[in-house]
Amino acid sequence: MKKITTKEHIIESKVPSYFRDRRLAGISPADILTWQTELVGHCGKNGDKYSKTYLRTVNNILASIFNHAVCYYGLESNPMRKVSKIGSAKADEMQFWAKDEHLAFSEETMDKPTSRTNRQK
Repeated sequence: MKKITTKEHIIESKVPSYFRDRRLAGISPADILTWQTELVGHCGKNGDKYSKTYLRTVNNILASIFNHAVCYYGLESNPMRKVSKIGSAKADEMQFWAKDEHLAFSEETMDKPTSRTNRQK
């Protein structure tokens, strides 16, 4: 079984089919903007939008593909340099419960069957 890396997964699943079937030289900044807009509005399996840091990662991977083509395969320019980056390089602050908050919540939900998780025995 092949182990797939995050970058491979992004390249295979987040670069739309209209990019896969096109030559890199034929992709314009307008095409990049359409792709970015689609990614920003996309919802994942759980209905949540992609995080800002994930959007930046996906954006950077496509930019690096174009940069590689410019450096090694004679592509004239990287169309992503003409559009703004999407996402954020910094993650939002994560919120955690303090121990006493967690214990108070656990105490309140302990006797409620709908609040329990299915644990393997």
